[in-house]
Amino acid sequence: MNDCEQREVSKMKRTYIYKLISVIFTALLFSVNLLYSQSIVQSGKIDLKTYNFDQNGPVELNGQWEFYPAKLYTEKDFENGNTIKPIIVDVPSLWDNKFFINTEKPNIGYGTYRLKLTVPDNIEILALRLKRIETAYKIFADDSLVLSVGNVGSSKEKSQAGQKTLAKIFPVKESFSLIIQVSNFHHRKGGIHSEIVLGLPKQIIKKNRIAGTYEISIIGVLLIMAVFHIGLFFFGKKDYSLLFFSILLISEIFSIMTNGEVLFTYIFPDMSWIVLKRIDYISNFFRVTFFALFFYQLYSEEIKKVFILILAGLNSAMALLVLFTELSFFSFTLFVFIAIAVISFIYVIYAQIRSLILKTEGALIPFTGMLILIFTAVNDILFVSNIIQTIYLTPFGLFIFIFSQSYILSFNFSNLYKKAEEMNKLTSDLDEIKSRLLNDRSIDLNNTIEILNEKADATKGYIFSVINNEAKLNGFFPRSNNNKLNGTYPDAIINKVIAEKESIIVNNTDTSPYKKLLNSINSDLKSLVCIPLIIADKCKSVLYFENTDRKSAFNSNIVELFKNLSDQIVGLTENYNLFTELEDLKHNLENIVYKRTKDIRNQRDMLTEQKDEILTINNEISYALKEVSKKNKMITDNVNIAKITQTANLPEEQLINSLFPEVFILFRSKEILSGDFYWANKLHIGENKVKSLFSVADCTGHGVPGALMSLIGNYLLNNAVFNEKIYTPSEILDNIQKNIEAKLSSEEDKDVEDGMDIAIISYDKEENILEYAGAKIDLILIRNNKITEIKADKKSIGIGRLGIQIGDKFNNHKLTIQKGDLIYICSDGFQDQFGGENDRRFMKKNLKLLLEDISNLSFNIQRSRLLKTLNAWQGKNIQNDDILVVGIGF
Repeated sequence: MNDCEQREVSKMKRTYIYKLISVIFTALLFSVNLLYSQSIVQSGKIDLKTYNFDQNGPVELNGQWEFYPAKLYTEKDFENGNTIKPIIVDVPSLWDNKFFINTEKPNIGYGTYRLKLTVPDNIEILALRLKRIETAYKIFADDSLVLSVGNVGSSKEKSQAGQKTLAKIFPVKESFSLIIQVSNFHHRKGGIHSEIVLGLPKQIIKKNRIAGTYEISIIGVLLIMAVFHIGLFFFGKKDYSLLFFSILLISEIFSIMTNGEVLFTYIFPDMSWIVLKRIDYISNFFRVTFFALFFYQLYSEEIKKVFILILAGLNSAMALLVLFTELSFFSFTLFVFIAIAVISFIYVIYAQIRSLILKTEGALIPFTGMLILIFTAVNDILFVSNIIQTIYLTPFGLFIFIFSQSYILSFNFSNLYKKAEEMNKLTSDLDEIKSRLLNDRSIDLNNTIEILNEKADATKGYIFSVINNEAKLNGFFPRSNNNKLNGTYPDAIINKVIAEKESIIVNNTDTSPYKKLLNSINSDLKSLVCIPLIIADKCKSVLYFENTDRKSAFNSNIVELFKNLSDQIVGLTENYNLFTELEDLKHNLENIVYKRTKDIRNQRDMLTEQKDEILTINNEISYALKEVSKKNKMITDNVNIAKITQTANLPEEQLINSLFPEVFILFRSKEILSGDFYWANKLHIGENKVKSLFSVADCTGHGVPGALMSLIGNYLLNNAVFNEKIYTPSEILDNIQKNIEAKLSSEEDKDVEDGMDIAIISYDKEENILEYAGAKIDLILIRNNKITEIKADKKSIGIGRLGIQIGDKFNNHKLTIQKGDLIYICSDGFQDQFGGENDRRFMKKNLKLLLEDISNLSFNIQRSRLLKTLNAWQGKNIQNDDILVVGIGF
């Protein structure tokens, strides 16, 4: 798999991860409203006489309660009629002018809530779950005190604030009143902030335990991660992002313990309410400070230092204000915190978006974690401000955020490991090349460039010596039969490298400033690298490599590798130049001697002419035999190498398995190389559209001709889909037909009948639509154990007799896929195989019957049954064609 394919696979994996996180997060949000059975209290009354607590669970006492402002009533007051007319108010809700009319500060004061309940007569005890009632309260069931938090009073001096999340069990009668006395003289918010839940004791205790366990689990994870990152900071690289992240986690732990279940009150039952509030508010400013510091370390180029300094100073001032002022004053710093948090979030998101635009590797997953954290933070701010009624979600958001940041950490460690591996590989390659160069006793630099070309994974390579700032070609690879230069090279690039002493890497010739020059030399060229070898600040040699197979074939690692070999390579070029000079001198001396001894040699030649002719004939015969053997081996080796190339062009199993729910492929070539091939890809069209493409093709012939045609077919498929942006099967076939005519229908090849039979399907998983078009390869559909054959067009792709008339178009078929559908696409190799008792073809009708018979088996067994049937039918006969059968299940 090349780099582009690896990036595409990684992208698909990340997409699946994001979708999974979104589903989990959405499910959590929807589950908020399913925690308890909803009830609607109307006009201060609720009738639960027929309500089944065992089956339906606890009930939220939300709705319209009676409220008596500036009064602290008990049940006796109601029995004696010593009460004022009540106001009907919503619970839960915070105090405003509806509660206290004509008051400048409706959030400050005291009053009594009352609710009349009727419950089943078989229930003797119930339990309440209460979270936030600001800021002191007493609860009575009729005239019995159920619980008291803080001290309720009619003035600030007589009251004392408190906060706890409690579950309280109390006895009940069939009809009773729930009376709640509330006072608030210490906070900017007063009233019943959270829902009051009524249920059986075991249900309420269980809810309390689950909520507490959830928060303790989150705190445990945060604490472990904090200790882990602190350890990495002190015992590893002094990366301050690790330290700041640890402090951020610890700040979040303090925030969690002062909200939700208020775990601090379980550890320190006598903790002062004002201390609890100070911890809550200070932890907020700590969180946003170290949040910004953490991301400053990660995105120091995008986030300005002056912003961090101003933010830290402002948050420090707010923390001191919280520490040394009264709650009635510092509670308003919550709005400052919200503003700072929003600005910080926006700035960090801006930095992450810039990082994404610059395509910084590994930036997308932390950005997703940040969005989830922001969403939960906004939820909690709105929840605390009583704008919405949900639950405290920041622990969950931070949980996702932590793991996204852990991804950064693991990504960085992975990069360090990759760099170490690259260094080890560089050292290994250096040793290997040095060893091979030392063992090569030949002066000819063609062997040297062949070794270097292999290590660079290039299709062409050239080596030059530099004399007086001019390049002299010393060797090249591959060599032609006559050992002459194969093709040309860009002089302008080589001269620029010599002049500037800097390497040039072109990853994509289509977007290169040298495009026009390179296209004039070789239109198939995809990427190149040109490397100067510098000795004593002088360019002594130049290496030039090309790749016509893929883009981005070269990187800085290959440049570094060959620069480390500068001494050895330059030494070889200098020895080669010296050797050629000596050879020229030797040749001149030989000419002189030849002229002087010409007469003697002529006489000798006349005497030995017949003998020489016989020896020459024998030598020619011997040489011819050796050449035939050598070329035969070379052809076989090349075919085996071509087999590797052809196999590499086939889609990987991992990609195919991601396209469809179930799939099997039975692929058996007649010879080393095959004329049959299959092709697959997944396309992301627009933002949300995903299509799966799959093709089966049977090219003219088999072996080398078929393989060459299959490479053309593979190329034309990729060209139609990725370059032409064609996604409809029939239009893809039309495009391939047009391009294959252009490639194969030359004047010299007008009688050639090269072409292919091919079928293409396109599957839209979201809409369950499958599109199909075929050139002489049918689509077999099995639905509810019934087989249907969708006929292909009776024409092949190609030229000559196999081609089609100009203007002909292929037909496109659309199917709505149902669960359990099976489709099969086959080349003609299976059905045309000779065998059986009468040595005849297997036939297509028998193949269809076989597919129908095995359709209810699993795909692994289906493939095995097909292969077993084929082997039994073929017997001792040779395979007479390439065989390809593909099955896909939905």
